[in-house]
Amino acid sequence: MLTGLEQRYHELNAESITDPGVYFSKYEHIEEVLRDLGLTIYRAGSNSILDQQRHELVAEYKEFVDTRRRAKPKEYPALNHDMAVWLTVKALRRKGTSILDSGAFFLTLDYQLYRFGRRS
Repeated sequence: MLTGLEQRYHELNAESITDPGVYFSKYEHIEEVLRDLGLTIYRAGSNSILDQQRHELVAEYKEFVDTRRRAKPKEYPALNHDMAVWLTVKALRRKGTSILDSGAFFLTLDYQLYRFGRRS
């Protein structure tokens, strides 16, 4: 299965020969690209309380995913990453009149992660 970025490369390459190094080089400095768009990468610190909370959520999330996604199970690193991001966004979120006023939001195409977050 290809990522969206890889799929787009192959589509362009089918239209006209495209060097993969040249195509992907524009993403080597993704932080600059995001900054130009007015976005900032948030890097959360770690502490034992948050780590314990994340580990408990990973176990709960794994059970949630396993009961709904039989074809392809998620590996631990993906589950852990999902919960780290979800907890960070949840901690940064505040009441607002719209999602853009909330301080943080999480946009995902992962339907299982979306459903897990909606129930909590």
